[in-house]
Amino acid sequence: MNHMEQLTPRAADMLDLRIQGLTSGQIAQRLNLSHPYVCSVMGAPNFQHMLSVRREKLENRIDDKVANATVEAADVLKEHAVQAAKNLVEIADSSKTPIALRANESVLDRVGVSKKSDGGIKMAQQIVIIDNDTARVIQETMRMENADGASTES
Repeated sequence: MNHMEQLTPRAADMLDLRIQGLTSGQIAQRLNLSHPYVCSVMGAPNFQHMLSVRREKLENRIDDKVANATVEAADVLKEHAVQAAKNLVEIADSSKTPIALRANESVLDRVGVSKKSDGGIKMAQQIVIIDNDTARVIQETMRMENADGASTES
């Protein structure tokens, strides 16, 4: 027997209303029951268990919907990225100077070149983090290259 079968039809109604966010007072009023009765039913361990199970299921459904929507949005953006870049290039080549200027700035911004406040341009800086192991490998490689260069020059 599952837990929902253990709830009376009235308790199941209370559960549905509680999931919708109603307070015990609002539930009592909506179902035409006394507030103490609603509180005692809602305070029962079985009711609390079912409430937590239902909330968890709802949260999981919401999480799944958000995750799916995020993946779908990323897929749509990826599908249209090439065409958007082509459109920007086409606009940048247009004879309409203000529009072309904005399109060119947009393209440059996307490839890491940003406009400086003095009217010039600057390349965006890229930060590279190297851990200790990688640093040792780089040092060893440089030592080997220096050793090879020194031996071939003599």
